[in-house]
Amino acid sequence: MADAKHDGQATLDVDLRAFGANVADLRRRLDGHVRLFASVKADGYGFGAVAAALRAEQAGATGISLVDRAHALLIRKGGFQGDILVYAGAPIDVEASRLAGEGDLILTVLSVDDVRVLAANATHRLRVAVKVEIGAERVGVLPDELPAIVRAIDASQMLTLAVVNAHPTLADDAPMHVLEAQYARFASALKAVAGTRPGMVGLFASSKVLRRTDAMAFDAVDPGQMLFEAPHASSAIRRLSTRLLTARDVTRDFAPEWAPFAIDGVRRVGVVPYGKVDGAGRCDLGVCRIAGRIVPFLGPPSLEYWRVDLTGIPEVKAGDGVDIVGAPDDPDIGIWRVMARHNMRRETDFALTVPDRVRRRYVG
Repeated sequence: MADAKHDGQATLDVDLRAFGANVADLRRRLDGHVRLFASVKADGYGFGAVAAALRAEQAGATGISLVDRAHALLIRKGGFQGDILVYAGAPIDVEASRLAGEGDLILTVLSVDDVRVLAANATHRLRVAVKVEIGAERVGVLPDELPAIVRAIDASQMLTLAVVNAHPTLADDAPMHVLEAQYARFASALKAVAGTRPGMVGLFASSKVLRRTDAMAFDAVDPGQMLFEAPHASSAIRRLSTRLLTARDVTRDFAPEWAPFAIDGVRRVGVVPYGKVDGAGRCDLGVCRIAGRIVPFLGPPSLEYWRVDLTGIPEVKAGDGVDIVGAPDDPDIGIWRVMARHNMRRETDFALTVPDRVRRRYVG
């Protein structure tokens, strides 16, 4: 059955082969005992959380990590077999306990009260995580608060501590001691609660850590951004496309100065289902390709539509294809040109700008 949300809308073609290759390369690079959680937060950095999670598992990831519980359940229902670590980001309540049980999710708790609520409402034993705040001003418990929370988990008959994690923060050009200070703080906190829990993993290394060193991996890593970076000659974005809804001659014979676009010289117009809610004006060059010709969009986009100038291509008709963004080697509307126009550094910047109402179609 078609997804009504995507019916008639624009489509973003995505190639996740480079993502899978990056996961496989990192898996080979890490020591065998280190678990690899591929972060697919923000709906897989805009590429689609379910598809990214399944590709990561195929490539050797032990699990995935993310914030959105709804996406976590979709991933599980989509056939993902590995661990699903859900970062802190939503209240721990009765619903959280139900979802954790339904999807075998590792929820993050941040207080003794969280532990009590989750344990009181669990219908079977659940695995949980605790995130430690290591001085990066992020969400998490302070190191001296960790032992009490761990004791509460241990005292519960319904919870098992599976993960203690942290997320270091540093600028790309920050000196190494900025990272080392956060690493030392986490190592100290982990040491205080480890020892009697052989199944518990310590997780510290994100993309920014792994770009610098593998020596801070502990028992698990959870990179995200680095896994979605394709070689510059390649690209995960293959095409952003839609179709013409209408194609007709201009019939306006009144007040041309009040037309919604500069009407002089425009004799034929079309309308495409690509508007502000689809990223129009933020994900394109202001032109598109129809029947092999580059033609301009007319005026500003409306919420759900944008007009296009068909003056030079009278043969096109409703239903014909419209390319808005092309692959890297496209000389006119290639993804790198679009990203440069909008000051985007990474393909994930582009993918995150394209709303989820634009259907993701997976190729390759």
